[in-house]
Amino acid sequence: MPKKLRVALLFVVLFVGGIVRLAPHYDPRGRFPEHAEAIHLARSLAFRGEFANPFRLVQTGPSAHSSPAFPAFLALIIRVFGTGAEGNYAFQLAAAAALAAELALLPVLTETMGLGVRPGLLACAIGLLPPLLTFPDWEASYAGLLIVLVTILWWTLISKPEPAWSSAVLLGVTVGILLLTSASAFSVLAVWFTYLLWKFRLGFTKKCWAVVLIPVAMLMPWVVRNYVVFHRVIPFRLALGLELASSYNDCAPVGMRESEKIGCFGQRSPNYNLGEAQKARALGEAQYDSEKFQQAYHWIVANPRRFSSLTVQRIYAFWFPFEADSPVQQLIIQGRRRERLTIYVMTILSVLGLPLLMKSNRTVALTLASWLLFFPLIYYLHLFEDRYRYPILWATLVIGSYPLCLGLRSLQRVLGMHGREKQTPDTRAYNTRST
Repeated sequence: MPKKLRVALLFVVLFVGGIVRLAPHYDPRGRFPEHAEAIHLARSLAFRGEFANPFRLVQTGPSAHSSPAFPAFLALIIRVFGTGAEGNYAFQLAAAAALAAELALLPVLTETMGLGVRPGLLACAIGLLPPLLTFPDWEASYAGLLIVLVTILWWTLISKPEPAWSSAVLLGVTVGILLLTSASAFSVLAVWFTYLLWKFRLGFTKKCWAVVLIPVAMLMPWVVRNYVVFHRVIPFRLALGLELASSYNDCAPVGMRESEKIGCFGQRSPNYNLGEAQKARALGEAQYDSEKFQQAYHWIVANPRRFSSLTVQRIYAFWFPFEADSPVQQLIIQGRRRERLTIYVMTILSVLGLPLLMKSNRTVALTLASWLLFFPLIYYLHLFEDRYRYPILWATLVIGSYPLCLGLRSLQRVLGMHGREKQTPDTRAYNTRST
């Protein structure tokens, strides 16, 4: 059987297995979620045809608070399945299918990169084991799937001296969808494009330009709409000021759950504070976000030590997520213990695996590590939430699985040598004659 067909069949088997593992239970009393800004935007799109009113207390008007692709996808689900039990089940099943496809693609990724299917297969199994909680009311599982696809297509493009048109076009379209889903991916893609310029600097063909121009063309309607509505260029989304103001203030803790618990987040969020919601409506979303940005900037300048402390703690929480007082306590209490333990162990293994991967194939190592290095940068400044890590958790699983595969291979080699040493002289002679 050809290798490509074997890999394709493996993907199908893993995808079906992932769906079985992750599929939600149907609840006849379930209702489509009502909260979170993306869901408010989806409801507005589905019922009124407007990308507006992301906050729940008052209607604040046209919005660019979230990137458009995920709310548009949710609006499609609402239009097709409604907001009752069927819509809620379709909403959860779609997130499960996205995560199952993301994990099932990992062997395809590692095989494409020349690492073989074993690291990807092990990473897929580890990802399905806990299973991971991916917050289906957020775009994390969809962004993760798109990031894996982009990485596969990117490697297909750069690993050949002359890229094919199909690779360039598919990569360009997938990049466009990713940027319309998760603006945080832009930092990594900008680094990749810089590398592409350098690699093909003596012959930057039309195929390479397609990788850039197709996403630009896909983003343009959104940019034009935002300019017409807000009179400023907004390429991705408009929420940085509000998020920074919620993350850096006198009462801000490290994480979102703690901030909600002590009431700090509610004091500053238009979702919970009526005065803030009315202010957002009066100023308009663009001006309101600009004022919030200035507020956060002045606080950071006035409190550099507290800013540094919060940022360092959020970096730590990003890589070793916890909702308790510490990661150690997180492993003691019931709930998400298996998921946390999996993430902690694989994070440590990825730190060990990256140098090994660098020795084996530097370009592969740098491609995977770029997601770990650049994607989280903006999230180090936000109130910590688990969901920020999920779109790139697959990279941790793959890199962490690499030393495990090397260890298993070494163990097999040792056991094989030990087995040969145990053979009697007569057995060795018989095997030699048979050979």
